[in-house]
Amino acid sequence: MMSPDFEKYRVHLEGFDMTREQQDETIRIVARFLEEQIYAARGVHPIQQILQTQHENSSNLSRLCASFTHQSKEIGTTKRALQMSTRIRDSHGKTFQP
Repeated sequence: MMSPDFEKYRVHLEGFDMTREQQDETIRIVARFLEEQIYAARGVHPIQQILQTQHENSSNLSRLCASFTHQSKEIGTTKRALQMSTRIRDSHGKTFQP
């Protein structure tokens, strides 16, 4: 929660018999209440949004890593197949690559 502008709202409490600390606490309570009402109207609290986004990002990263691992294995298999197909045996039975 952002800190409210106490001086801006303190003028609304001047008619009440309250200390400065009590006024500040009242302003904090009202600001917090209004903030919670805004979150409730949106249907999701900002902390929930952050956690959901982090979870989605983590899931996306896991899928991306799995994809890279799979592609890396395919590249390795293809590379080995190409290496084997380009090997040539000489007249003495020795294998070499051109």
